Amino acid sequence: FLDSACALRAYFHRCALLGAQKTAWPAAQVFKVLRFCGMEGEEAMFAATGGVNVHKGAIFSFGLVCASRGRLWGLGENGAPQQVAQTAQAMAEGIFDDFRPDGATAGQRAFREAGVTGVRGEAVAGFPSALNVGLSTLERLLRQGKTRDAAGGAALLHLLARLDDTNMIKRSSMGRFREIQRRLRQALAVETCPDAQTLEALDGQFIAEGLSPGGAADMLALTFFFHFLRDFEEEKAPLS
Repeated sequence: FLDSACALRAYFHRCALLGAQKTAWPAAQVFKVLRFCGMEGEEAMFAATGGVNVHKGAIFSFGLVCASRGRLWGLGENGAPQQVAQTAQAMAEGIFDDFRPDGATAGQRAFREAGVTGVRGEAVAGFPSALNVGLSTLERLLRQGKTRDAAGGAALLHLLARLDDTNMIKRSSMGRFREIQRRLRQALAVETCPDAQTLEALDGQFIAEGLSPGGAADMLALTFFFHFLRDFEEEKAPLS
């Protein structure tokens, strides 16, 4: 994970720079070029990990929001999380144009079998799970005095309880995933910020079943990214 993350630093910088430099382009046109950057990012990840897919979802979502933040910076506009998400939404407008429902990927199968749109659906809707579930949960709990670790763990569970995690569906079944979500929502209704023991027990259960909430984890990472962006939302390109 660390090797992959370090290898992607240059990629994320390139995405932000692309957004800042191409402010005269329509947002959707920036995204077309961004896809080629994403392919290069995947190559860097695989080179660093020996061919293991560690951050493919993050390459997509973070590449998009980095380009969006760069675009707002270049336009001299506010970079608050909501504005970044709206810009990402505009960039991703045609994201389903080349989506093949008859394809063999986990996301394509989930779409075909249950109408699950995965991270593409999140992007084209402006990442509502990260903003309205993850960020709102994280920042509410931080205001209540919870540690960043505890608030982040709770935000992960709230995200998993609400969004369609194609990685979880792939590793189990739609029925099993919906049952996990139902039980999570029941538990979170009683305790919105579960303690470490509860998280460890759930972790053990997931490991025993071979489950990995990769989609929810990507949205949690984006949640933290939006949270930290608040410190820099007023930053804009210097006047020429």
